Amino acid sequence: MKIAVVGAGQWGKNHVRVFHELGALGWVVDKSAALREKAALDYPGIRVTADLQEALRDSEVTGVVVATPAPTHYAVAMEALQAGRDVLVEKPMTLLSEEAEELVRFADNNRRILMVGHLLLYR
Repeated sequence: MKIAVVGAGQWGKNHVRVFHELGALGWVVDKSAALREKAALDYPGIRVTADLQEALRDSEVTGVVVATPAPTHYAVAMEALQAGRDVLVEKPMTLLSEEAEELVRFADNNRRILMVGHLLLYR
């Protein structure tokens, strides 16, 4: 079981560190070449890419953490859910309630886990 962390900046770097410490980090996905380089240097052997689909093609990836800018949360989370992965998306889950409801419906209908990250809720 491996996790792909999408977004290695602000808050995503914490997910990258923790999943690496747990031995569960499979991929770091980020559009920023600088952040991909930093992840590769800090965590040798971890695969990095700018293309989420590349990480989703890895059958070992069972979950995706979405720590990208909020306007991208819906699209990234839906892409991961449609690929059959469980998803933890940082708050806010989406910027529109309709999009959040659609993600929840899709996850429920496809028996996927969809969680919203909250610092004090999951310990």
